[in-house]
Amino acid sequence: MEINGFKIKVFKGVYSPSEDTFLLYDNIDDAGKICIEVCCGTGLIALKLASKKAYVIAIDVNKTACYNTLANAKENNLADKIDVVCGDLLSAIRKEAKVDIIACNPPYLPCEPETQEDIAWCGGKNGCEVILKLIDMYSELFEGQCPLYFIFSSYTNIDKVMKSIKKHGLVAKIVAKKECPFFETLYLIKVAKSKTINREDKNTIRELRQ
Repeated sequence: MEINGFKIKVFKGVYSPSEDTFLLYDNIDDAGKICIEVCCGTGLIALKLASKKAYVIAIDVNKTACYNTLANAKENNLADKIDVVCGDLLSAIRKEAKVDIIACNPPYLPCEPETQEDIAWCGGKNGCEVILKLIDMYSELFEGQCPLYFIFSSYTNIDKVMKSIKKHGLVAKIVAKKECPFFETLYLIKVAKSKTINREDKNTIRELRQ
């Protein structure tokens, strides 16, 4: 398939770019110099960031997804700007790492994965287990000094996510949202230290509790 000029191969067992991928893709523009894409899948987000002259570390726990991202980086002549790591979220990143942006389209649906393919969308019983783990790692490694962007759904347990964000002394902003079939709403959230998100932006998160 071709997406905005990028030639994208989708390997068997890898999550194909969908509405959630495009919500993240369409709203990540100011790439910075060093970026991380977590749960990279086909690597579409990494390709966009790399095309803006950023160096990107693309991470996925699924080895096939890692090979898929690498193949697409080569196909689009961006392999020199993207390094691919097979690992669990941010576990391969050292604490001193200087990063400008972290982007993630994690599994967020309330289900337990039964197959390798399920890992791409099943986020555990409440749909937020992977997100909570990501926030913990992000807080420990970066202390909110660079923004974390991630997708989740109206089916995800937002209360647990917001409690974790608050526990770590972080704040959240709704960057974008998309209404989808079957009464689902997708949200793109930005998390960071309060000094990087102004008061007006913080108020937008109240929508998630309505």
